[in-house]
Amino acid sequence: MEEYMSLLNNKKNVLLINMGWEQQEYIEKLHKLECNIFAVHHEKCNEDSRIQDLLICDYFSVNEIIQFAVKNDIEAVLTDQCDYALYAAAAVNDALSLTGVSMKEAIATTDKGIQRNLLSLNNAALLQPRWFLCKDFQNAHDNIEEVGLPAIVKPVDARGSFGVTRIDTVAELKSAFFSAITHSLSRQVIIEQFISGEQYTVDGYIDLKLGAQVLNIAKKKMLSESLQVAVEISYNQLIPDNLYSKLEEYNLAVVKALGIKFGMTHGEYMITPSGDIYLIEIANRGGGCFTSTLILHAATGFDFSSKLIADSFAVESPRCNYDLLSRNSISLIFFSIPQSGKIESIEGVEKLLSNPNILYYRCNISIGDDVVVTSNDADRHGFIIVKDVLIININYELQSIDINFDNGEVVNPKCY
Repeated sequence: MEEYMSLLNNKKNVLLINMGWEQQEYIEKLHKLECNIFAVHHEKCNEDSRIQDLLICDYFSVNEIIQFAVKNDIEAVLTDQCDYALYAAAAVNDALSLTGVSMKEAIATTDKGIQRNLLSLNNAALLQPRWFLCKDFQNAHDNIEEVGLPAIVKPVDARGSFGVTRIDTVAELKSAFFSAITHSLSRQVIIEQFISGEQYTVDGYIDLKLGAQVLNIAKKKMLSESLQVAVEISYNQLIPDNLYSKLEEYNLAVVKALGIKFGMTHGEYMITPSGDIYLIEIANRGGGCFTSTLILHAATGFDFSSKLIADSFAVESPRCNYDLLSRNSISLIFFSIPQSGKIESIEGVEKLLSNPNILYYRCNISIGDDVVVTSNDADRHGFIIVKDVLIININYELQSIDINFDNGEVVNPKCY
């Protein structure tokens, strides 16, 4: 960060959209840069003395957010790891002619129907599942044979696996359709062919001088074929060089076809047993759970969140030699709490983090909350970020954490 602090020769007014826990690194860095930080959040949150002014509103109330930005002479907008906040940031960028993701790019990477159409139009050689859009159940029922079974039914424009269901029979379609449409902002459902295989994530960055780059690739483990919720994402764990190169080339072609020209990218791909690569979806933001901050920094040895800040300010950003990025083994591993009930206290975090291989721990369920069964990404109970995962026993390490329930029971979290 010191490389470009001197380039900000006067205090900058910056708008941060989303005050959630995944954005805290950006608040800290902007504060160290002595920026005037203004923020937007979708609900009331704890006061933060580093924030000059805070607007509480829905991220899709773009006119209200634009007026807030104009009033505070905003010079740059930042957000990461959230599709809804990305759309709001793009709206401000377009309205104020700021450097950053445009609405055209945001829509192409948050609306799955538009994304699939663009990819087919601009590079038909890139494989995608068979798919169709529908707005009512009858239309879904009449066209399900287009994609065949099993199929994935999901909202066209939601996030975090909300409303995503695999169906194996037509009898399951009705429930899946209404679950999906409940979570769709545009009240549209996309139904697509289920592709069986191994899933990978490809993280990238659009270098403003060198163009699109691939930073790292991870193998993804899902909770089950029927419940498409990620429970482990491991970077550089036994990915052969030829597969790495193939995914790298494919991701760059997807980014080009969709016209992504700024910021982080986070692609999801399925590789079939025959070796075909299918795009599941790609986002114009960093991956969640600190993927684009802590994980990528630890895996590559380069701080891309600082580069994103500099690029958003349109100043000379930290230079990166992409050919020399490290490929350190880092894993994001989710855990479950194998007991229902209300949590009274959580103990043992300091002991867990005393292991130098464990970089971070987070429990998503707070004291006083009831433990719920995991059905989407947001329901996952917690996660740890680990380096050199093959040399430690994760379930053994998680025994350091005691989850105390109000009925007196004590359990340890376990890997899914």
